[in-house]
Amino acid sequence: MVKKVEYSRGINSSQLILTTDAACEKDSIEMFHHNVIPYFLNMKMQKKDQELQFYYNITSKQSLEQVLEYKLLDYTFTKKVLSSFDQACSQAENYMLTEDNIVLLPELLFLEMDTDEVLYCYLPGYQVDILKQFQGFMEYLLQHLDHKDKKVIGLVYGVYQHVAEGKASLHEVMKKSEKYQKEFFDFSQWSETENKLSYSDQAAPALKKPEESVLEKTKKVHPVNQAVSKEKQEKQKRDLLRFIQNFFRKKIYTDYAQSMEQEYIGEELEQESVLQNPTVCLMPQLEDKKNFFVYQGTDRSRDFSCTEGKKILGSSLQYSDIYIPLPMVSRVHARIEVYEDGTYLEDLNSTNGTQVNGETLKYREKRILQNGDVISIAGESYAYVTGQPIAEK
Repeated sequence: MVKKVEYSRGINSSQLILTTDAACEKDSIEMFHHNVIPYFLNMKMQKKDQELQFYYNITSKQSLEQVLEYKLLDYTFTKKVLSSFDQACSQAENYMLTEDNIVLLPELLFLEMDTDEVLYCYLPGYQVDILKQFQGFMEYLLQHLDHKDKKVIGLVYGVYQHVAEGKASLHEVMKKSEKYQKEFFDFSQWSETENKLSYSDQAAPALKKPEESVLEKTKKVHPVNQAVSKEKQEKQKRDLLRFIQNFFRKKIYTDYAQSMEQEYIGEELEQESVLQNPTVCLMPQLEDKKNFFVYQGTDRSRDFSCTEGKKILGSSLQYSDIYIPLPMVSRVHARIEVYEDGTYLEDLNSTNGTQVNGETLKYREKRILQNGDVISIAGESYAYVTGQPIAEK
């Protein structure tokens, strides 16, 4: 079993360190030493004080647990996760490794952020029944599904029904995932009511009734009532377009080449030329600017504030609340969390790191910020101010 989970960060790399007192399995350790095994993190072993420490390279990777804090599981992503596990089991067999040594924990399963490649930890001596691990893993996935994606519901319940209950191997199920998906879920039994996904009693009689927290049970909807007219579809498209237009008008754009004295408001934003390196704040700007982050330069429009909740900083327009489209900034770079006891900064295992007063944060480390702290996001520096922004000298 795992006794301790630690993370270390160097200048250009991040490592996961698992400490165990299990017996040394020399064959599997040698196999990783001489091979790069597909679907597994690179692994090295050191012995320290009668304990074994296993080092895994997790540079520019995020755990599945962390990714699902800001992203729901849709059909495509879920199928990739399940297929990768199937492939990892096949590779374990090819390299004479033991399936029970695959660690199937969301916090220790990592994704390559640029490609969404899924990589697993192999821990010699772990020896936890892989079927029991998989059952727990599927129950975890059920809690993070995008319930508006009907295909992913069918996929996960179909896999769970066949594999977790021992009716078929995961490899057999994945080859026939489309078949199982349709077999277990008649999609005509699903409907959208008040933007919530409803589930019919007759949709999957062979399955165990879902919990209320997972799928909200409602009465069966007649197929005639499920039909959506073309007029309604066009109205939904117009409403969506209007929402998108209004949403993007709220953004604050910065042009490094423009004078500070020039202001952009309202419709004038639409006439601006494409900016070289804009910084965009995707959350509304509040008049009461506490928890203010002041850009360490002359461009005041790059300042931002975080007054509550969690905000992600990064270069991904899709997942970031504070959008910083610079090449050195990772897609999901860092996170700011505001609680009653203070404001915390966490690096999300970014490629080029996050610093507080020159000190690089480790992966999973949450640093409480003090008034006047200087944070650096891949070289972009901001001063943290607990009240109003610092006056310029």
